[in-house]
Amino acid sequence: MLFHLAHELTNMIKVVIEVLALACSSVFKPLLLSWVFDIYIPEKDYTRTTYAIVAVVVLMLGGAQIKYRLSNDNPSGGGFVPFTVRLLTRKAVRIPWPMLKSMRSDYLLSVVANDVPAANKLLDALIGGFASGVDLVAVLVAMGLFSWPLMLLVFASLPPVMVYN
Repeated sequence: MLFHLAHELTNMIKVVIEVLALACSSVFKPLLLSWVFDIYIPEKDYTRTTYAIVAVVVLMLGGAQIKYRLSNDNPSGGGFVPFTVRLLTRKAVRIPWPMLKSMRSDYLLSVVANDVPAANKLLDALIGGFASGVDLVAVLVAMGLFSWPLMLLVFASLPPVMVYN
């Protein structure tokens, strides 16, 4: 049990690092593109232009890889469901016979078969929402660096868009 908890802690640290890397990727892509179009191309510095565009492509590929990794490093990727089902089954075996006899067997099977995966999906959605929120804040910060009125316009339009969708 202690080994499994250490494994889950390691997984969660990886998730936090991946979320922060995704946010940094969201900030640096527009920054590099602004350097390309505002500084390097007007100065005809094609070497830096090439390196900056390659860096943008690497950031895009890295962001896609991080999003893929986030789907695998979430709690379900860490073996949350089998571990929880095993623990619930052990607990069910230890339930005293009079209590177990008074309980309907389909209730216990329903908890193990349906509720644990549902809780797992909820936990995955929570981590995905956290990653998206951090990414949104990073994009708004990057937008604020370029044009704060545009950032305020996007920030003000977010609640109606979220309610509509």
